[in-house]
Amino acid sequence: MEDRLHAVSETSLVREIFGPLGGIVELGAVSVAGPKPLNDVSVGDFAANHRSELDHILVAIREIGDFHPSTMALVDELGWHRDHEVTAPSLLLWSGSIEPFSPHLG
Repeated sequence: MEDRLHAVSETSLVREIFGPLGGIVELGAVSVAGPKPLNDVSVGDFAANHRSELDHILVAIREIGDFHPSTMALVDELGWHRDHEVTAPSLLLWSGSIEPFSPHLG
C-alpha cells in the first residue's frame, strides 16, 4: 500500500483534497445567501468573510500532508475561493444527497 501512495503525485493528492473543500465553500456560500437565486450567490464574499477559517484549514492540510508550498499554490489556480458560477449539479454533487434541495434550486 505504501508503494501505491508514493506513486500518486503530490499535485494529484492536493487536487483530491481541494475539490471537496471547494464544494464545502460553495455549499456554505449558498447556505449563507438564503433564498437568493444561485446566480446571485457570491462565493468570493463567503470566502473573504471566512478567510481566517479557510487559512487555518489550508495550513492544516499543508502540515498533515507535508505538501510543498508550490503545490499548495494550486488553491489560487483552482479558484474555488473566488466568485464563480454555482450550479445545482455542483451543489448536488458536493452535498452527498444528505439533505433534499428545493425543486426551485436551478
